Amino acid sequence: MKKFILILLSISIGLSLTSCNNVFRLVDDTKKDSRVEVTEERDTSDGTEASNTEEPDTTKEDRDTSVESEESNSANSTSVTEITEVTTNTSSDGTLRLLSDLPDFPEEFLYMSGVGGWFTSLKIKPDGSFTGYYMDADMGDNGDDYPNGTMYESVFSGKFTDFRKVSDYEYTMQLESILIEGEINSERFEDGVKIITTYAYGMDNPGEFIIYLPGRPTVDLPEDFMLWISMPNVWSEDNVPETLPFYGLYNVGGAEGFFSA
Repeated sequence: MKKFILILLSISIGLSLTSCNNVFRLVDDTKKDSRVEVTEERDTSDGTEASNTEEPDTTKEDRDTSVESEESNSANSTSVTEITEVTTNTSSDGTLRLLSDLPDFPEEFLYMSGVGGWFTSLKIKPDGSFTGYYMDADMGDNGDDYPNGTMYESVFSGKFTDFRKVSDYEYTMQLESILIEGEINSERFEDGVKIITTYAYGMDNPGEFIIYLPGRPTVDLPEDFMLWISMPNVWSEDNVPETLPFYGLYNVGGAEGFFSA
């Protein structure tokens, strides 16, 4: 009977031990699974951290691109400013200050035909102001009070403005004002000559005037200008120089040509 009881106790203890081992294995497996899950979570977290670590690189590239764009815009802005400074580098007082910089600019221009006793003299100063004198003598037109004939005369002055360079051999300017001394068609007598005040020949319909520099090709100069300067210089069609040997001045509105004295 005692042996039987001992056998039953042994069987019971063995079953208990087996059950405990199974429980221990289950707990151990659960711990392993938990460690696996924790590891996977860490891996996922690491991946997230890696992803978060890569984002600043993209932001840096954007900043670099933005900096390059700002530098480019700044460079373009500087370039425009330089161009503006060059294109606005003109005379501040509006005078013909550059006229004195022209090489060997003449003191006097003449307008004449070379035939008859008339001429117009025009003297232009560096600031664009000028004085002039026109005279045409007719000794055959005389009388008791003027036995020495008749003379038409004009003493005038004025100012040119808006001086502009067209090319190395051509400049333009505008007539701003002209003043004739005395009353037009008024008469006076001096030394047996009747003198009549008149308008200045060569200054008809004044507006734009063109200055031609020595060396300017003559082939495409205005026909009227060439006609006026050819007669007093005795140029024919066969001996017209290829380039101007002197300064020329052309009154565009009056189609009248002066040359330097």
